[in-house]
Amino acid sequence: MQVIESSQVWKIEKECIANKTNGRGCEAVLEVEAVDIYLSYQHDNDKNYYLYTFRCPCCNKETIIPEDEIPLDVRRAILNIEQANGKKIMNLRKLGYR
Repeated sequence: MQVIESSQVWKIEKECIANKTNGRGCEAVLEVEAVDIYLSYQHDNDKNYYLYTFRCPCCNKETIIPEDEIPLDVRRAILNIEQANGKKIMNLRKLGYR
C-alpha cells in the first residue's frame, strides 16, 4: 500500500501569556496552526529579530512562540507567506492546507 497524499496540518497547543508585551495574557490554552502565526519584529542593541507570534482571539494580546518549537519547514513556509503576496495558497498547500 502506498500513501498518495497526506494532509497533516501542523499545530501546537500554546497558552496565551502575552510575552510580547508587559501585560499578562488571559491564560487561555489555544490550538495554534501555522496560519495563525505571523512574524513580528523586535529591535534590541542595534540588532533586528523576527519573532513567531500569534494573537489570542480571547484577549487580543500577542504571544511569542520560541523558534525551536516550530519545525524548520513550517518556519520557512511562514516566512514565505510573509514575503510573497499572491503565493500564499501555494505555501499553505505545503503546510497541508487545501
